[in-house]
Amino acid sequence: MVGDQNDNGANMATTKTLESVPAATSRPPKRESAKQELRVPGAPRPAPSFTDSADADFSTPEILSDPINTTPAKDTIKPLRRGELGKGRVVGLLASGVVVDIGRKVEGLIDIEEFKEGLALPQLDDNIDVIVQNQKNTDNYLPLSHKSARQKVLSKFLYQAHRDGTPVKAKVVSETQGGLKVDVGLPAFLPRSQIDLRLPQKIKELTESEFFVKIIKFSKLSSEKGDIIVSRRAILEEDLRRRKEKTLSEISFGATVEGTIKSITSYGVFVDIGGIDAFLHITDISYSRVNNPSDIVQVGATIRTKVIKYDSEKEKVSLSLKAMKPDPWETLKDRYKTGDRVSGQVTRVANFGVFLGIEEDIEGLLHQSEVSWTNRSASLAKKFKVGQTVECVISKMDPTKRRLSLSVKALTPDPWSEITQTHPIGTVVEGKVVSMTTYGAFIKLKEDLEGLVHITDLTRDSTVHHPKEILERGHTVRAVVLHVEKTKRRLSLGMKQLEPDPWDDFSACHSVGDVIEARVLHRTSSGILVEPAPGLKTLCHWTELGGSQKTRRALKSGRVYNFQILDLDNLRQQLRLGRRGVPRKEIRKIDNNVVSNPKTRPIESSAQSSPQKSSRSEKTPQKKVNTTRQPKPSLTFASYVAISGASVKKQR
Repeated sequence: MVGDQNDNGANMATTKTLESVPAATSRPPKRESAKQELRVPGAPRPAPSFTDSADADFSTPEILSDPINTTPAKDTIKPLRRGELGKGRVVGLLASGVVVDIGRKVEGLIDIEEFKEGLALPQLDDNIDVIVQNQKNTDNYLPLSHKSARQKVLSKFLYQAHRDGTPVKAKVVSETQGGLKVDVGLPAFLPRSQIDLRLPQKIKELTESEFFVKIIKFSKLSSEKGDIIVSRRAILEEDLRRRKEKTLSEISFGATVEGTIKSITSYGVFVDIGGIDAFLHITDISYSRVNNPSDIVQVGATIRTKVIKYDSEKEKVSLSLKAMKPDPWETLKDRYKTGDRVSGQVTRVANFGVFLGIEEDIEGLLHQSEVSWTNRSASLAKKFKVGQTVECVISKMDPTKRRLSLSVKALTPDPWSEITQTHPIGTVVEGKVVSMTTYGAFIKLKEDLEGLVHITDLTRDSTVHHPKEILERGHTVRAVVLHVEKTKRRLSLGMKQLEPDPWDDFSACHSVGDVIEARVLHRTSSGILVEPAPGLKTLCHWTELGGSQKTRRALKSGRVYNFQILDLDNLRQQLRLGRRGVPRKEIRKIDNNVVSNPKTRPIESSAQSSPQKSSRSEKTPQKKVNTTRQPKPSLTFASYVAISGASVKKQR
């Protein structure tokens, strides 16, 4: 794994720059002088001297203390045996390697290939760690290894750091499955869960970065297997604990603290104030309404806030940003009074009203009922847009509850103040249909005045069940004022009152007991609906028809039959009809007259289908009806109304 140091640039020694080699000391003639020009055997041209590699970069990340470059005194070098680890002094630099004095008669030689794998090339008189290899001597030199010595020394150092909990510096080499591959002098593994206090989402960006870690697992065979596990989270947690203790000892209620925004939610902001995640609620950000905290603050920003709640046992702290400046609501009455005209920008549009920003941190509500004197159903979203400037009047102030009520309709006179003078009862008015509901239609008489035409006052035709059957939005109609409620701001209008009333003509020509002709319209669960005159309808109950059930079912819709007026109430305009008291000859007369063709024969009345009491008491036999006579053509409705009037006059 140490061989990988050439890729990541990690080693523990400091960069050494070779200067000119000093004059060679007295050496045996068989060894080359360190100062003479060196040649690699078999090379056609001279090999570069070690002074040419002075600019080579062999830098490595630092550890808290470097166990390799500790330089002992020259007279402290002890003789080394084969396989033994110790210190040696560099006495020569050759093309084939580095000559090291290990305190024996025979000097050692470190192969130059070890320094091409990322290790820093030492200089003369440098003391380095070496280990005597169990190999035969080469060129009368004892074979040494600086690489194996470094691994052994680093292994001891890292093991001691693991036992003592001492942080070491690590450099990220690459991303691997489940974490990061790092270099602490030896290969190590940093799990994803130990990278940060929170599980990171992207760790590839940490490549080539450096930070301190703690060794949480170390095996004696780590140098061979790389079984070293480190943790950065342990150092961060320890730092967080120290900062938290310091913060808790200094914090107090009402203190001003500075922190960094860590995260933003829909209900507030979390701020790091030194190891503690304090909470800034959305209502404590500003004196005005805040829809989204991200509109005011951003993640990573530094803010100054005031402590408004503090619990040392639970380590909970609540902050306030708005408390850093004076409350504008406390001096609101000094700047405004009720009735002042102000202008503000629309900040939010709701279903019930519009919020206007009068000044910084001061918002007022323009309620839907204060937009117009009459048009309360108008869509606010269509009329007001965010950022729009609106002029209004202050209608109410309550600084204690932080409420400011505004009004737009107060800019114009109230049309209801003189409604009884301008629109007295009975006045015929004209307006446009603006809206329709199941219970009536709203008529706009002028800009801020509307009236309601109830469905019962819309037309005399009882078959109309919705205003849209006879009206259309935007049409101009005429109506009469029926009722005015000034306090409730209600104006009742009527349209059927402008139409001719058929009751007046009918009640003037008929009285109780008269036998009249009426057309059957349709059946109901209570009886049959009949029309004695155009536009005049009444219900004839089953109990008033008389006869058997079969006889009553014989009455067909669209046919004209004789009925007797049982009650006539002019005050309530109520008419009650029946067939029990209709003379038999009148029944037969009208029934025979309505036959139009042989296929639609007249239906016998209840007097014909079942014998009456009067017929039983009579001794004279009944006259037979001539059935061989051809039926008369059917009469129009206008004709039978005329016949009805003539028959009534004749009866009278």
